[in-house]
Amino acid sequence: MSIRLALTCLAVFQFFSVAAHAATINEATASSPYAMFLKMRDIPGPLIEPDPMSKNYKPTAAEKKAAAEGEKLSLNHPTVDMCLYWDGPGFGLTDYLFVAVGKERSIRDMLTKSKYPAEVFEAPLDELMRALVSTLVVHANKRALEISSVKKSMLPHERKFVAVLDKYRASKGGLPKVISPGGCGGDWIAIVTAKTNPPGGSVKVMREFYYQLCKANSIRPYSDDCDKWDRVTPKTTFPAGMYRYRVKWGNDPEECSRMYFRRDNRDGPDEASVNVISKSGGGCN
Repeated sequence: MSIRLALTCLAVFQFFSVAAHAATINEATASSPYAMFLKMRDIPGPLIEPDPMSKNYKPTAAEKKAAAEGEKLSLNHPTVDMCLYWDGPGFGLTDYLFVAVGKERSIRDMLTKSKYPAEVFEAPLDELMRALVSTLVVHANKRALEISSVKKSMLPHERKFVAVLDKYRASKGGLPKVISPGGCGGDWIAIVTAKTNPPGGSVKVMREFYYQLCKANSIRPYSDDCDKWDRVTPKTTFPAGMYRYRVKWGNDPEECSRMYFRRDNRDGPDEASVNVISKSGGGCN
């Protein structure tokens, strides 16, 4: 058994041992952050689902050209950085691990496309992500993810990881040089709001990924035991994407469903697009 596999098995064992005594996802995360990271990493499917309507979109020739040029630039100049961007809903260690899983997936995908063998980068990548999880633990109780602070703490680990890749590149040749930039730039996130029809519904939303995570841990997703629900009002902004929602109108039974909260391109870059949840009479199964 490889060292990586043994460590993974140990972390997963620790997670299930903790989960057996922890009633919620956040409690399990607090007890064993790296084990939760591994559990989240193994949830199948995309971390953030694409807009279902995008499959009907026909890109223009200019858009296809720009996408091809962007892909070529990415492969010719692959970048490893720990610049993590998060805009809610929710703040806490589990939410930051969600971002970390996305970062690991993007690095692995980039290196694979750049023709670096998995046996060269997998173990060092595990070490890099362990360091990131340890860094994020420090931010667990903060109300915002301090991007520059995380980056500063992670820079030595990034450069150690890049040095491994550089050594392999020097011995083989023909591979693009992986770089580790010293700072973080800005990031644009499409934001939305939710209102109900009829008005006055009390709304909670949860990312589709967290819904699947609660199911994987035998926690009823449409319950408060799945503690990744966030209460939102018509003034609350959160990133566009696929969510589960729970809505309560007065004394009526709670309604639950799945919905893609979509940005309207007619809105300005800093405007939040309004998405309407209509009363349907459906339940919460």
